[in-house]
Amino acid sequence: MSERVEWNSKFVFLMAAIGLAVGLGNIWRFPYLFYTDGQGTL
Repeated sequence: MSERVEWNSKFVFLMAAIGLAVGLGNIWRFPYLFYTDGQGTL
């Protein structure tokens, strides 16, 4: 079995959570911008 990972501090957890939120926001934003700017047409 794998060992459970623990955060070193609340700051590290906070930075990881912010990074995840920014990454997900960019993933959701890209298709929207692609579509609205007309880049999907040839």
